Amino acid sequence: MSNTKYALWGSALLRRMSMSVLPKAYLVLSVSILILSACGGGSSTPSNPADNTTDTSSSSSSSSSSNSSNSSSGSALSACNDGIDNDGDGYVDWQYDLGCVNANDDEISGTLAEENGFTTFDVGNDSKVIYVSSSQGNDINDGLSPATAVQSLSRGAELLRDGENDFLLLRRGDTWRGETLGRFISGKDADHPVVIASYGSQTNRPRLEIDQNFIDHNGRVRNNVAIIGLELISYPKIPSDSAYDGESGGGFRYVGEAATC
Repeated sequence: MSNTKYALWGSALLRRMSMSVLPKAYLVLSVSILILSACGGGSSTPSNPADNTTDTSSSSSSSSSSNSSNSSSGSALSACNDGIDNDGDGYVDWQYDLGCVNANDDEISGTLAEENGFTTFDVGNDSKVIYVSSSQGNDINDGLSPATAVQSLSRGAELLRDGENDFLLLRRGDTWRGETLGRFISGKDADHPVVIASYGSQTNRPRLEIDQNFIDHNGRVRNNVAIIGLELISYPKIPSDSAYDGESGGGFRYVGEAATC
């Protein structure tokens, strides 16, 4: 395949999303996105790893969405809520293992059919996992464990490697305001993307309050990015927000030229 021109904004890339459009372009989204290479491959649908519903949902206010089904409380004992690293990958239960769709799953990533339509991930032997927490992190940390999480999204992104199957995990229940990932990076291939997802025992998705595009690669080639289970709020469009102007804000912007295949 030769170079293919494309001009895609967030809505063109959403594989699973529902939205509520309110007065004054008041828009709050909970999204899961898979950005694939123009060279093809990868047809799975991302999900919130700890969400056992069949669709992501949007909020009609600036309050965070909550998936109470994430909790292991009241769930039958399974590999994703028994406190054991059943698959030996170093990650335990739905709070930390991206192989878990929810607390009633097993820890092994499966096909779409096996995971009831959701995408799961197993961290590769050569993958790098970076943890980010706005409430508990510090940018002097290495980000390599929940206990040593970094605080800012930009620092977390700096610790990832372009073209690799790395993971940027944001602590559930935390909020970041006015932070973006800029042009960001690409993953290795369609089956081994760079993944932005979540971790922790909270049931609220990571909340990203943005006043510009969260990712805007501005013409650079970017492929194979999976974004799972985040809540994005374009706060200048929220009438109750002190920074409301009804005009500015953002989402995802991918505009440019695809890779040569």
